[in-house]
Amino acid sequence: MAIQPIAGLFRTLALVLSGLLALSSSYCGVLAAPGKNGRDRPASFTFQGVEYPNVVRLPSGYDGSHPLPAILLLHGAHGKGQDMIDLWKSFADSHQVILVAPTLPLDAEFEKLVPRLFLALMESVRQKSNIDPKRIYVFGYSAGGYVTFDAATLASTYFAAAAVFADIIAPEYYPIIQQAQRKTP
Repeated sequence: MAIQPIAGLFRTLALVLSGLLALSSSYCGVLAAPGKNGRDRPASFTFQGVEYPNVVRLPSGYDGSHPLPAILLLHGAHGKGQDMIDLWKSFADSHQVILVAPTLPLDAEFEKLVPRLFLALMESVRQKSNIDPKRIYVFGYSAGGYVTFDAATLASTYFAAAAVFADIIAPEYYPIIQQAQRKTP
C-alpha cells in the first residue's frame, strides 16, 4: 500500500477537521512561533492493569500557557500511534492542536473497554497538557474508525466532534447509535 495517496487523503480529512475547529466557538487561532519544531512525547498509559503505549504531539511554539484543542487519533489494524502522529504533525503545528495517538490492539475484547479507556487516556493527557475540554475531537482510520463510532456514541458528551475514514457502520451496530446522549458532529 502506497503511503502517498493515504497521506493525501489524511490531509483532506485534516482540512475538514480544521473547519470543525474553526467553527468551534472558543477557537482562538493561535499562530505557531517561527523557528520551533513541535515535539512528540512517547508515553504509556495503564488502564485496568494493561499498559498501552501512546504518543502526545505538542505543536510547534506551544508553551502551555493557554488551552488548545486536542485530537485523539486512532490507527487502523496493525498500525501504531506514531504512524498517525507522523501523518498529522504538520496539521497540528499549523493549527495549534495537541495530538494524542495510542497504539491499541483493536480486537473484540478491546472494544469492550471503549469509550472508558479513551476518556481515561484523554484525562491523563489533560493533567500534563493544557487542553480545552470543550475542544476534544476523535479521528479514526479503518479499524480505528470502528472504535471512533463507539467514542462518538457512547461518549457523545465528551468529544466535540468525530471523524472516520475508511470504515462503515454495520447494521448490527445501529442499536449502539441510539445510546448517544447527543448527536456528535
